[in-house]
Amino acid sequence: MTPTPRERVLQELRQRIDKSAYRPGDRLPPERELARQLGISRTVLRGALAVLEAEGAIWRGVGQGTFVGTPSVDGPDRIQAIRDLTSPAEVMEVRIALEPELAALAAHRASGNELDEVERCCDKAAAAQTQQTYELWDGRFHHAIASAGHNRLFVALFEAMNAVRDHTTWGQVREATRSQAWQQETTKQHLAILDALRQRDAAHARERMVAHLQAVKHQLLDSGRVATSDTAA
Repeated sequence: MTPTPRERVLQELRQRIDKSAYRPGDRLPPERELARQLGISRTVLRGALAVLEAEGAIWRGVGQGTFVGTPSVDGPDRIQAIRDLTSPAEVMEVRIALEPELAALAAHRASGNELDEVERCCDKAAAAQTQQTYELWDGRFHHAIASAGHNRLFVALFEAMNAVRDHTTWGQVREATRSQAWQQETTKQHLAILDALRQRDAAHARERMVAHLQAVKHQLLDSGRVATSDTAA
């Protein structure tokens, strides 16, 4: 039986992938060019690409193109795409869902040295004389807690979230809301979290992290200084 045009192009593309003409991560030529190379219409090509995407052989990013393999969660292109689609409000929702569980894990699993590192970061943030220094040590405080949970997948998710946060809009939001009084208040919240970790009290570690992040959310978003629909782009 003679193969249909779509079957023929599917076979051709699979062969190119199998023979490493297209390697994982390679971007395929634009549809118009690829259709010309294969001598088919763009409609037939799109049908074949849809099959390959369903099989996991390729993936398509909006405004990025079509790539061989599966998308990288933490690759720069992927992170940039997420940045362009999300907002500070959405990132805070993820933080409130993720970081309290990391704190609970850390209460159970952190070593003494890891808790000392959490305390060091807390002290450095409290003593910071500039916003840039404060942001550095505040970020390290949260990262130290995440790492102390000893769950590599959780840490990878935490780091991907932070990569999305590391954007100019977030810097502008933080600059507009930080003050000495706010730094003192967050220091108290950090110390409360640290105390729960030292006590190996997972429930209180979780609760205090939720309270801290809810306060951050209110300061950044609910104050009315930043519209919750603003994107992070």
